[in-house]
This record gives sequence, C-alpha cells and structure tokens, in this order.
Amino acid sequence: MKAAETREFFNRLAEEWDSRIRPDFVDRLREILAELPLREGASVLDVGTGTGIALPFLLGRVGVSGSVTAVDLSERMLEVARSKISAPNLHYVRADVASLPFLDESFDLVLCNSCFPHFHDRESAVSEMYRVLRPGGMAVVCHPESREEVNAVHRKTGGPVRGHLLPEGKELEMLFLRLGFRFVEITDQPDRFVLKAVKPLPDMGTSRRWGARMENAFLS
Repeated sequence: MKAAETREFFNRLAEEWDSRIRPDFVDRLREILAELPLREGASVLDVGTGTGIALPFLLGRVGVSGSVTAVDLSERMLEVARSKISAPNLHYVRADVASLPFLDESFDLVLCNSCFPHFHDRESAVSEMYRVLRPGGMAVVCHPESREEVNAVHRKTGGPVRGHLLPEGKELEMLFLRLGFRFVEITDQPDRFVLKAVKPLPDMGTSRRWGARMENAFLS
C-alpha cells in the first residue's frame, strides 16, 4: 500500500514537478555528478529519475558508447521525462527499486538522486542495487541539500511523504555494509548529502577504506 500511495502522490505532481526544482539544486546536482568517477562507455541506472533532472548530465558523462536507464515508480513522471529528453542510448522503465527487472551485474553506476527516503522497502532496494551492479560498481545516494533539510521538507509537505525521512548517516552506512557494499563514504553538508558505496571485486576483502585501487577498478 505504501508504494501505491507514493506512486499516486508523484503521479499527481508530475506536470508541475519541474517548477518546484530550484535552479541552485540543479547546479549542485551537476557538481555532485561531476565528482563521480564515471567513465565514457559506462552503463548507468538512474533510480527514481522523476522528470529526468539528472539525465542530461549522465548522458554527457557516458557518451554515445555508454547507456543510461531511467527508472521510476510513477508512470506520469516518466512521461514528463520522456517528453523532454530522448537519446538512442537512453531507456525508460517503470519499476519499483525493490524489484528491478534487470539481470545481475548489468550496471556500472546506480544513482538515487532525491529519492531514497521514498523507498518503501529500503533493505530490498539496497539489495537490488547491489545485485544489478557489476563488481567494482558504485551506488550513489544524493540530495542537493542536507539530511536535516530533506527531512524538514518532507515533514512540512505532509501527506504520504510526511514520514519519508532520510536515515542518519551511520544507519545508512550499516545498511549498505550489511548488504554487501564496501568503501562507504558519506558527506552531509548544508548544500548536499552524498553517500557512495562500492560493490567489491572478488579479491578486495572487507576493508572500508576508499582507496586508489578501488577507484581504479571502477574507472577501468
């Protein structure tokens, strides 16, 4: 029921959603994505793509030899995104992140921009992200504002999203680690929240330190 309520909430807001996005949020998202070690030719899954705010930046990073798959629970959000952005290497799929319709190890990067608090089954969502990532791939959870501000906005909005809160950093870190990710890094600043977590290569062990070896593996 929670997923259905969330879907209907965003279906109702899809047509006006872009008018709610502040220009400085777009600029911050561009900065966040620019800092990711994303190579040309990579395969990216944009979970909770909404009206596609991240898609132009992702397509620019992966180039024509890469691909971007945009997923959202709301069909109306996807319709708005599709009306604005199209490319031969861009694919739209309506799906629930808790049950993704993709093969194991299909993507180099899974992006969750401004959507993680809305996941009704976070354990299944993180598990699915881990499953569809290739070894050495990265999952990213980001917001162009602090965790505190994200939660304040959702409480103020009310309705079905009132309780959609971003967990504390330590809780998120432990969730990702428990489900197999390593090298978890979290940044929580007034202008952004970013979590990065890597699916380890078979021989990487259990170290949580983000090092050159892991980054090189992601870039190769």
